[in-house]
Parts: sequence; structure tokens; C-alpha cells
Amino acid sequence: MLEAKLFIEVDVLQDFINPDQIMGDLKRNHYSDEDDFRTFYLTNQIIDRYLDQVADRPAKVAAELKG
Repeated sequence: MLEAKLFIEVDVLQDFINPDQIMGDLKRNHYSDEDDFRTFYLTNQIIDRYLDQVADRPAKVAAELKG
């Protein structure tokens, strides 16, 4: 969602419980800060369990961010 400067990242649980992965993600995500991008994170588990509730929410947020 480039116009809203919003990245959506879908991660696996490992991305939230492995310290090495967390550090790698923090370093990588810092690069998007330079262009004023935000990153919204979801896990596969959230999508699997709550797809209907979360499917259109990022688009609504992106529309609001675009103003």
C-alpha cells in the first residue's frame, strides 16, 4: 500500500519468539523509517483464525493514512 506508506508483513510465530529473528527484523524495519513508512504486522495464526475480521482492516487504515 505504497500511497499510504504502509507495509503489511505476515510473519510466522518464529518471528516473534526467536531473538535472532527479532533482531534481524528490527534492523531491516529501520530502513523503512527513512521514507516514513509504517509496518503493520500479522501472524499466520491471526490470519488463519480471524481472516474475516482482519481481511479489510489494513485497506481501511491505508485509506485513512492517505487522508
